[in-house]
Amino acid sequence: YVEEGVRSWELEFPKASRTSPLRRSGAVDVEAGTSLSLQVAGAWRGPTARGAGFSDRSESSQAGFAMLAAIVPARPAGEGEKQYGFGVHVVGPEAAIAAAADSFAAFVRSAQTNDRFVY
Repeated sequence: YVEEGVRSWELEFPKASRTSPLRRSGAVDVEAGTSLSLQVAGAWRGPTARGAGFSDRSESSQAGFAMLAAIVPARPAGEGEKQYGFGVHVVGPEAAIAAAADSFAAFVRSAQTNDRFVY
């Protein structure tokens, strides 16, 4: 599931339209509590049609955009449970995303899960 999620984010910025190389860092490690991060900039085409609420990718794109994304592991699964994690990302004009980079990284580092969820 991790690679599928990351791949869908990568497709939002087609390789030929990227103005900065795709940067992946870290790895999802449930036991260590570490996340995988992704950073890319270029022409943004929008989300892929892989789930509820997503429309087909636009044929047009918006130049000068960037994305910061991460997959954060949830607590280790108990016996009989499936392992899960959380995908978070932010997309917008490159300058706005650059200005938010430190805050986004701090959020990802601070993300914690436990047995109680509020919906």
